[in-house]
Amino acid sequence: MTSTENIARALPMAVAIAAALLLAGCSSNDSKIYDSFKCARVAVMMNRPAEAKVAAAKAEPYLAQIKTSESQYRLLLSQKFTDDLELHRYDRNVAAKIIAKAYESGTCQALYN
Repeated sequence: MTSTENIARALPMAVAIAAALLLAGCSSNDSKIYDSFKCARVAVMMNRPAEAKVAAAKAEPYLAQIKTSESQYRLLLSQKFTDDLELHRYDRNVAAKIIAKAYESGTCQALYN
């Protein structure tokens, strides 16, 4: 493999790592966007589309300020959600309780109003 091929393979990972570090640092706006994303996603999982729409709309003003590609940023939010809730590690009953707990959290309830 040539050095150009190595760089081409490493570049997407480097971008993902840099973006993950950006999210890990969680500026105030990043935190607000992630909370909105997470609460919207658990609302969808709880079959509460109206609350999901309200929570997602609250992130819109902050998304306009993101410097990276919005699609890449949304992928990172999704990965953070997966890493935070770790639903894949549990059976349906436990996963449902984790989702309900997130949905009922003070952060999410504030975003749904």
